[in-house]
This record gives sequence, structure tokens and C-alpha cells, in this order.
Amino acid sequence: MIEIRITDEMLTEAKANVTKYNDYNLFGGAYTQKLAGEIGRLALRQHLMRNSIAFSEDTNIGSKDEFDFIIGGKNISLKTQLCNHKPQNHWRCEVTEKQLNNECDYHLFIKTNLNVCKVWIVGCIKKEIFDIIGVYRQQGEVLDDNLKEWNVKVTKKDVLIDQLSSIEDLF
Repeated sequence: MIEIRITDEMLTEAKANVTKYNDYNLFGGAYTQKLAGEIGRLALRQHLMRNSIAFSEDTNIGSKDEFDFIIGGKNISLKTQLCNHKPQNHWRCEVTEKQLNNECDYHLFIKTNLNVCKVWIVGCIKKEIFDIIGVYRQQGEVLDDNLKEWNVKVTKKDVLIDQLSSIEDLF
């Protein structure tokens, strides 16, 4: 797991991009999730550049795209989720039902905590493996693995962080 500090510059750029490309209420959950996703994208870009890893990035934010990143010739679908604590290996990484059929070679998962200004690149998984081992969860399904029962918000498939590979598998 790779930890990246959210800089003031990243936050400023992310806010500008979300405001420019999305019509969300600035105080609603949709805006916060979009902000977290944009910060995740910027953190991944920073990590790749700092480590001299060649990549291509789709910069058409807010539109239907064919890829998020191309790394090592692989089409990467970036999935970012808000969190309130440092990620744990038993946490889930998810792909929503409407995105399950998107073309990609890998899903790369990032957790973002805006309160402590940190991003964690938690790992990646080949899409074909995710499709096989991911657990299908229906909207409204009740799970009880988070100290209390909770309902799945949207239909999805998920895997545990423990089931992911290191980002280095992409290079």
C-alpha cells in the first residue's frame, strides 16, 4: 500500500476540475466523492511521475472515457473511494454494476481521506480475475462486517484489499 499526502496544489487543481466538469451541489456527497476521485487521479499521476513510470492519462474529465490511465501498455480503470481511516486489508474495493462491463485490463483501487489529506494506492487486479472472484452485492443487501449492520448502497462487485496485487504488477 502506497501512502501519498494530498498537497494544497492537488486540492486546488482537483476542486477546479470538479467544479469545471460537474454540476454537483458543493456540500453534497456527490461533490465530495467526485473530489476524492479527482484527488486520487492526481495522486496516482504524481506517484507515476516521481518514479519515472511512463503513462498516458485521459484528461477528458467528466466525459465517458475509454481509459483512465495506460500504464505499461495496460488499460487501467481507476476506482477511488472515500474513507475515514487508514485502509485495512479486510476492507472492500468495489466496481459498481454500471461499470462492470467497461473495457479495461486492470482495476486500480485508491482510498482517499480528505480529513487527514492522505491517499492510499491499495492495489490492482486484472479485470478478468476481478470478474471471477468479485462478490456480487445487491443494493439494499445487509452486511454486518463493519461493527454494525449496514446496507449496500448500490449494486456492485467487490474484492478485499488482501486479494489485490501491488501496483508494481503494472510496470
